[in-house]
Amino acid sequence: MSEPTISAYQDMFTHVVSLAQTAVTPSIVIGSLPPLDGISMALTSGATETTSLDKGQRQMVSIVINAKSANQQDALEWLALIHEALTLTESYPSGTNWQITNIESSELPSYIDREQNKQYLYGSAVRVYYYIKKGNE
Repeated sequence: MSEPTISAYQDMFTHVVSLAQTAVTPSIVIGSLPPLDGISMALTSGATETTSLDKGQRQMVSIVINAKSANQQDALEWLALIHEALTLTESYPSGTNWQITNIESSELPSYIDREQNKQYLYGSAVRVYYYIKKGNE
């Protein structure tokens, strides 16, 4: 039985999470809610922006990034560092049939809530622009 293939969409997201992970010490989990004293990233929405004659597409996807910590400054700083790593890089990841062309902040890090367990919750979001084409078969 062969290994299941990974879509360009999932591969791109995995690479964005890896790039974000280089900026912070706490492990980043996949999902919308971070663990205690942690960070999470989740895909939210996206769309095809353009399609070329060869059926290549420029797509945009939004990714939420949330952080939770008992120390309010830590949560804010983790998100700020991730945004810097994602938006200021000059060399974005690529895969077999996709290439990230830009990442921009769509929601800068901001305070959301303080939970009953005294953890501060901060949230933010980025937009990832990438080009995708049909892979060689």
